[in-house]
Amino acid sequence: MLMMREQEAVEAGGLGSGGAFTIAASVKAFEVLSSNLYQNKTLAVIREIVCNAADAHKVAGLPIHMIEMHLPAYADPVFWVRDYGSGLAHDDVLSLYTTYFRSTKDRDNTQIGGFGLGSKSPFAVADQFTVTSWHDGQKAVYVCYKQDGLPRVNHVSTEPCGAETGIEVRVPLTAKSGKLGDWHVNAGKLFQWWPEAPTCNVDVFQFGIAPDVTRYDADYEVDGAPAWSIVETLERGTTIIMGSVPYALDYASLPGLSNHLTSLLSTLRLAIRVPMGSVAISPSRETLSYDAATIRYLTARLPEVLREIQATIEKGIAGLPTLADARRAVWGVKGLSHTGMLRNLRDSLKLTWNGKPIKEVVELNLKSDFALGLQAKVFDYTRQSHWANFRREPYGDQDHVLSQRFSRYATVVRELLWTSKVTAATYAKLKHAYPRETSGKRCDVRLTVISGVPYQDLVDKCLELGIPEPINMDTALALPPAVAAVKTAATPKTKGYVFSDTDYSYDRTVAPIDLTGGGLYLEFANGEPPSNYREALRSLQTMGFLGVSVKPRIIGLSKAVLDKSNPLQAALALNGWVRFDPDWVAAHVPEQVIEEHYKTGAIMSWLSQSKEIFRGKLDKITWKGFDPVLDIVRPYSKRTFDYSKHAAQHHGLDAMLSAAQVKARERGRDVGYQLAGEWKKFLDMHPMLHYVNFYSIPEAALNDYINR
Repeated sequence: MLMMREQEAVEAGGLGSGGAFTIAASVKAFEVLSSNLYQNKTLAVIREIVCNAADAHKVAGLPIHMIEMHLPAYADPVFWVRDYGSGLAHDDVLSLYTTYFRSTKDRDNTQIGGFGLGSKSPFAVADQFTVTSWHDGQKAVYVCYKQDGLPRVNHVSTEPCGAETGIEVRVPLTAKSGKLGDWHVNAGKLFQWWPEAPTCNVDVFQFGIAPDVTRYDADYEVDGAPAWSIVETLERGTTIIMGSVPYALDYASLPGLSNHLTSLLSTLRLAIRVPMGSVAISPSRETLSYDAATIRYLTARLPEVLREIQATIEKGIAGLPTLADARRAVWGVKGLSHTGMLRNLRDSLKLTWNGKPIKEVVELNLKSDFALGLQAKVFDYTRQSHWANFRREPYGDQDHVLSQRFSRYATVVRELLWTSKVTAATYAKLKHAYPRETSGKRCDVRLTVISGVPYQDLVDKCLELGIPEPINMDTALALPPAVAAVKTAATPKTKGYVFSDTDYSYDRTVAPIDLTGGGLYLEFANGEPPSNYREALRSLQTMGFLGVSVKPRIIGLSKAVLDKSNPLQAALALNGWVRFDPDWVAAHVPEQVIEEHYKTGAIMSWLSQSKEIFRGKLDKITWKGFDPVLDIVRPYSKRTFDYSKHAAQHHGLDAMLSAAQVKARERGRDVGYQLAGEWKKFLDMHPMLHYVNFYSIPEAALNDYINR
């Protein structure tokens, strides 16, 4: 890689005699250049050695996947890389591996290397490593090592090898190499950015992010990959990639960026690939070097990339038939709003469709948007997921502005409908067309029904604003099949127990009950529920966390009144009220949900008891003999797992489980016993750990002991 330089002419005339600067070959100098140069030493060794192999394959016209890489394993604790390039002659090996800052690539902008430091990077993790070169019919083996702190190279052997070519570098795992698992994690961090990865003994993408997990890509390439990508990585921010090596962008070093642009770039998960030599990098190749040329390039390139992103998104929605379809694509369930990392992008870019802004919220004025003398009449019919029936909510005279937005959630339905006249049949049509179970799920539903204006006038205004075409209830919705009428007495006036939740402490008051909309009721005897009502209500909370129930509406009714009042029983049934008891739980809480919930609880409990062992780095631990424990816990240790959803108290639910659900609960709890058993086996393999305070021993020393 060509080194970026900005030179300034200086006249030395008249300054007197002097001398040239030089570098003394000393133990300190070699330590600085070999080990202290790198913050992440294992990542540096992987990056430098594999990048050298990639350069060799690029020159030879060979694909990257032909490179062979071995990450350290318990059975074979060695890192090695084998390429099939042209190899190195004897003199080149002795020269390149003994001369710092000498490189064959510093005049070539097609190759990654150029500093003359990467080939010596194994000294950062080991005092000795082996280089084998297949070149010109000879296989030569060399040992690179430190003697009295100074690096040396010795030629070990030579033998004929026919036409075979290439280089192999082998680095043993030592006490200063870091944990074995660090090699796997760091390999994933590096190769997630490569168009293709070397052939490896492990799947490196299980530790990083596969390169094809992207939301948007540029339609042109740099170094065989999209020039920019919005990537589903674990961390937010912008990454600059040059020569397949990632560099986190430091916004503070780019004074020319606006605050708005900096905020947007730090929110996105954006990878930008730049041509070789476009930006300056530090000798360690861990960070960018923000010289004047690099700052000029990035401050020009970053706004350009955002314009390209906007053009790419707008191109994708330009072919949609209406503004409403474009709004749904951006703001709907599967639109940009569905991915949190894109929300700031969506807001900042001010996307358009055929020149019209794609707004999140548009407003229909029921007084002024129609012909003179016409004013729409509006009713909302709402039903929460646990309600059996809709509740009608009329708009008042002051509510003449109707705001329309798309739901971001698949379990929420919002629709705009029209009818020539609201009648008793209106409600029947809605209940028939929008049943409680939709696509196997219960949804919260809000239906806005408009009347009082011509249908076509409403359609035209909606299409102009970007609101989906309203559904014509008179022609598109049918009445439910006729059923025999059930005659009941009028709903009796009664009082019941109304609950309020304050900081998870439930209080109840006696008040008149509105049965409209349905829900669940508890049966009270002598003023008390069958069990502590707080327990019962918290069990409903738990079911909400489990995805069974949303915003539960629950009331308490006197058992004495229920036993005596047939009209009340009929009114409860007609309005969709169901008794909250074990039968309801058995019918509505799947056994697999119970099992998973208690399994999660058992694992969370075990983790909380063992937290001093993990220190928040569960994914990175690779202790010998610890794999069975890790296999059980790993799925529950990802950042994407929401622990808070499994923190609800569930003892109120326990008392209501059926026999089958109790068995499912015990299967979930068995995981805790399994974990405890595997942990005991691990401690039995390392009996000294029984006497170790994990807080008091350095992590490196602990790993060295376990993996010795």
